[in-house]
Amino acid sequence: MGRRSTCMGRSSDDVPGLATEEDTIEGLVEKLKIMIPELLDANGAEQEYEVPFEILTRRFEITPRKGF
Repeated sequence: MGRRSTCMGRSSDDVPGLATEEDTIEGLVEKLKIMIPELLDANGAEQEYEVPFEILTRRFEITPRKGF
C-alpha cells in the first residue's frame, strides 16, 4: 500500500497569503525561502535583510497489531 507524504506550510498573520505544500521538508524550506520575501514585498512589509522563519513538524503513524 503506497502512501504519499506531503509537507504543508502554514503561517500566522506574519506573512499574509502564505499557504503552500511540498513533498519533502527540504523542498518546503527552499520554496519558503522564495515565497516569504516575495509575499512580504507584495504586502508592503518593512524591509529587512534577513527574514527568520520556523518550521514545526508533527507526524502520525499507525501500525497493525498481530493477531487481529
